[in-house]
Amino acid sequence: MQNEISRLENYLIHKREECIMERGLVLTDVWSHLAAIIVWTAAVFALAVRRLQKTNDGLMARLAVFRRPSFFADKPLV
Repeated sequence: MQNEISRLENYLIHKREECIMERGLVLTDVWSHLAAIIVWTAAVFALAVRRLQKTNDGLMARLAVFRRPSFFADKPLV
């Protein structure tokens, strides 16, 4: 009887350790997925910002044509 109880205790301890290991692996897996999502989001955001800067630079260059002083800007209207 004592032998069976000892075997059952060892079995339960072993199962408990397996569950803890599985939970640890699941948590590690969750953290690694979360880290991958964060890195991917940061990369997409960086590319979007870079593209917006290029677009903005081109737009500002096109708008600069309208900001140049005109030939008549310094002449009085009357």
